[in-house]
Amino acid sequence: MVKSPLFSIIIPTLNEANYLPKLLEDLLAQKKKDFEVLIIDGKSQDNTKEIALKFANSLNLSFHTVEVRNVSYQRNFGASKAKGDYLFFLDADARLSNALIKKATKTVLNSRYLLFIPSVVPQDKNLPDVISFNLINIFLEASQYTSKPFSSGGTMIVERNFFFHLGKFNEKLYLAEDHELVARAKKMGVTSKFVKSIAIKISLRRLKKEGRLDLYRKYLVASFHTLKNGPIYHKIFEYDMGGSAYKKDNRRKISIEKLIPHYFNILKRTLDRLISE
Repeated sequence: MVKSPLFSIIIPTLNEANYLPKLLEDLLAQKKKDFEVLIIDGKSQDNTKEIALKFANSLNLSFHTVEVRNVSYQRNFGASKAKGDYLFFLDADARLSNALIKKATKTVLNSRYLLFIPSVVPQDKNLPDVISFNLINIFLEASQYTSKPFSSGGTMIVERNFFFHLGKFNEKLYLAEDHELVARAKKMGVTSKFVKSIAIKISLRRLKKEGRLDLYRKYLVASFHTLKNGPIYHKIFEYDMGGSAYKKDNRRKISIEKLIPHYFNILKRTLDRLISE
C-alpha cells in the first residue's frame, strides 16, 4: 500500500509560464520530499501546461485543466484530488526556501492546530516593502486572537478533513476568500496558528504594475470592507488573476519618508480596532 504524502501542494494557475517554473524549481530543491504537487489550471493560453509537465518526472506532480477560471474553484478542485494529510495552498508566483517543507513538517506534526497561516516576506528586499511586510505579519498574528482573523493571501495550510468539514473556499466571493475561510473557522471555534518560521516569499509583480500606493490602498479597502461589512461578494475594484497581466513594469516611485508613516498609522488603527473587539 502506497503511503499518502504529508502535504498536497495545490497551485491554481492561469497563464503562469513566466512564474510557475521558479516555484517548481524551489519545490524540487526541498530538503524534505513528503509532498505531492497539484496544478489546477484555468485553461491557460500560454505554455503553462508544457512547462509544468517537464517537472512531472522529478516531482510527484499532476496537472489538471478546469473550465472555470476562479481561484476558489481551482483550489477546491485541487483539494478534491489531493491525497495528503494537509492541504498546502500556494500562489504560482510564490518562492520558497529549500528548508520550508522541512519546517512545515515539524510545525504540523508538533502541533494540534488544524489551520496554519505562514508569514510572508517580499521577494525583493526594498526597505519600504520589508517594513510593510513586517507590519503585515504583526497584524496577521494579532488578528488570530480576535473575532475577525485574517490570512496571508494565497497561502495557508489546512488539515484535509477539516477543510471539507469547514465547507471549502466560498466560490461566490469576488476576493478575500482566504480571510473568509479563516474567519469561518474561528466562528466554529478553531483558531488558526500564525507561523513565523514558515515564511513564503511573496511576488511583488502586482505592486510593480499597479504602484505601491494604489495596491496598498486596495488591500486596505478590502480589509476595512471585511471588518465592516463581512465577505466581499461584489467587485469593489479591479483584481485580475493570471500571470499574463504582469508583463509590464509600471512601478511608481515614492519616498520612504512619505510611505512608512502613512501606512504604519493605518495599520496601527486597524490593529487597535481588532484588538478592542
